[in-house]
Amino acid sequence: MLGSTKSALQSGAEPSWLYSHWVLIWLALVSVVGLGFSTPLFDVDEGAFTEATREMLASGNWVSTYLNGEPRHDKPILIYWLQAVSASVFGLSEGALRLPSMLAAGAWIALMYGFARQFFGRHAAVIAVWVLAGNWLTTVIFKAAIADALLNALLCWAVFAVYRYLQAPSTAKLFNCGLAIGLGFLTKGPVAIVLPLGSAFIALLLVGRLREFWPAVLHPAAWLTVLVIVIPWHVASYFDQGTAFFEGFYLGHNLGRFSDTMESHGGQLWYYAVMMPLIVLPFVAWLPGLLLEGLRVLRAREDLLRIYLWVWFLITFAVFSVSKTQLPHYLLYGMTPIFIMLADRVAQDHSVVRWRSLPGFLFVLLFALLFALFPLALPYVATKDAYLAATLALGQHVFFDNLIAISALVALLGLASVAVLWRPVGRVSLLFSAAVLVLVVNFIAMPIVAGAQQGPVKQAGLIASVMPSSQPLVAWRVRMPSFSVYAQRIVPNQQPVAGDVVFTRINKLDQIRALNSAYTVNVLFSQGGIVLAKVELQE
Repeated sequence: MLGSTKSALQSGAEPSWLYSHWVLIWLALVSVVGLGFSTPLFDVDEGAFTEATREMLASGNWVSTYLNGEPRHDKPILIYWLQAVSASVFGLSEGALRLPSMLAAGAWIALMYGFARQFFGRHAAVIAVWVLAGNWLTTVIFKAAIADALLNALLCWAVFAVYRYLQAPSTAKLFNCGLAIGLGFLTKGPVAIVLPLGSAFIALLLVGRLREFWPAVLHPAAWLTVLVIVIPWHVASYFDQGTAFFEGFYLGHNLGRFSDTMESHGGQLWYYAVMMPLIVLPFVAWLPGLLLEGLRVLRAREDLLRIYLWVWFLITFAVFSVSKTQLPHYLLYGMTPIFIMLADRVAQDHSVVRWRSLPGFLFVLLFALLFALFPLALPYVATKDAYLAATLALGQHVFFDNLIAISALVALLGLASVAVLWRPVGRVSLLFSAAVLVLVVNFIAMPIVAGAQQGPVKQAGLIASVMPSSQPLVAWRVRMPSFSVYAQRIVPNQQPVAGDVVFTRINKLDQIRALNSAYTVNVLFSQGGIVLAKVELQE
């Protein structure tokens, strides 16, 4: 396999540099890091995770997490520990808080590359890196200061370790499996057990080798490793908060997500079926063939590797499709096997010429153009919401402030696109369009959205950070916890009274005035849809 790959790469049909390790490293760096060290924290998720981390450092309580002084039971402890260590070493900044996710994203890419190279060959492994790192959704998750990049890396570690154990069982490999599963459990709970072991159980059942499952699962090496990692913190949490975390996380944030819509993230059964073709851009032309191949593999029940990968994806797809809480990145927990098998199909397709790659290539360029130029349509968005109108107006302002750089990047991409289309060379146009999407998302779309939505929150927080600690500071009908990170203090969300400085949205000022006819509201800071105002009694 490797010999045929080498000859294919040296055939002259495609430039060999496109598959070099240096190109992959640069692609991964751009996709993983982007402007993550300077872009303001995004609300709600990044703000909530990082404020809980800040409060952990401020209080010295490394057992239980709190958000603006209230217990937070959304996730187990590992990502908070990693963020806290990073912030302790490098200071409380966007880059330090995002660094654990960036490192986890690098591990995610490396683990996938190593597994794909071992079982599918170098050519497929290289393209798999392009599929993963050149993805518009993963490049956002890579640098987000939340648990998802870490969880995906640990899921890859666990699932790949379980398969390698099935290929050649050993006690050392069981310890490796247990370590990955235990750390995954400390990151996001039961999903770290369900996906690796559930996939192995169903895959072995389908190929008639279920007898190999029970000795591995019941072996003390794996479970002792998991328990040694998981139990100490759970015990400490119990002594610190009693059963609060167990009720809030396992009953609320695990079972609750499947029975109730949480945080306004509702969805439908068909949601991920619609999202999946968008997630695999620009390689969508190979998706129908891959799905048909999956049906044949599952029907034949012979190829354990591919069955295992398909079951990993299908469990994820089924579980989150029936969930009442849905977001696009939830599907990523099971997309790594699709990325690998999709890359293998692209690598083996020796007829990758203009007719096949052109539709996906053009669609991605259109997608990138929409990402890059969407602020031009903002003046035509009709809304009666004062906050939204002010945010859109600021977004357009940020766009025109950076128009020269944006125009230069769009022009460069346009010229390169013409060059690729003029002389199509197989997979080059596909990989190029993936790189285009990563550049546009990281250096145009995300900075504009961050500048419009989060820039004012950051500025308001920095102003609040220099106010005397004796000055009461509250948030009013706004859920943007990153403000507390920048203010470096707990900001309770409560009804303001005279003497308070209030962080709120511009469309909530009249509601503050309506609380008491004797109140006057003096605006201290206003930018976009965000205001800081002091509530005082009329003299």
